[in-house]
Amino acid sequence: MERRDILKDQIEQFGRALGSIIANFFQLKLKGKTAQGIEIANEQFKTQLDLDIDYILESDLETLQVYFQERKVSVQNIEELVDYIVALAESKIDIDPNHSAAIFERALALYTMATRISKIYPFSRIQKEQNIRNLLLKITADL
Repeated sequence: MERRDILKDQIEQFGRALGSIIANFFQLKLKGKTAQGIEIANEQFKTQLDLDIDYILESDLETLQVYFQERKVSVQNIEELVDYIVALAESKIDIDPNHSAAIFERALALYTMATRISKIYPFSRIQKEQNIRNLLLKITADL
C-alpha cells in the first residue's frame, strides 16, 4: 500500500512538472517568444523529467511506449505532450512545412498510442485530431 502511494505521488509530481513546463512555454508563445519557449521547454523536459522531445519525435512507437512506461508517463501526460508538440509543429509551418507535417503526423500517432493504452477515445481527442488533420491538409495544399 505504501509503495503504491509513493508511485502515485511520483506520477502526480511528474504531471505537475509537465504542466508547469508546458504552461511556461505557452506564456512565452503568447508574448511572441516561441523559439525561446521551445528552447527552454525542451531543456526543462530533459533536465526535470528525463524526456527528450527529439527522441519522442523520431523513435518508433513501440520503443516510445516503453520509454514512456519507464518514465511513468500517463495517458493524460501523453496528451499534454501532444499539445506541446502541436504548438511546436505550428511554429514551423512557415519555416519548414515538411518538418512541420512530420511533427503533426507524430502527434496523431501519439494520440493513437494514448487511445490504445487507455482504451478510451474521448471527444476532446477526436476534435484535436481533426484539427491536426486540417492543418496537415492546409500544409499539403500549400506545397
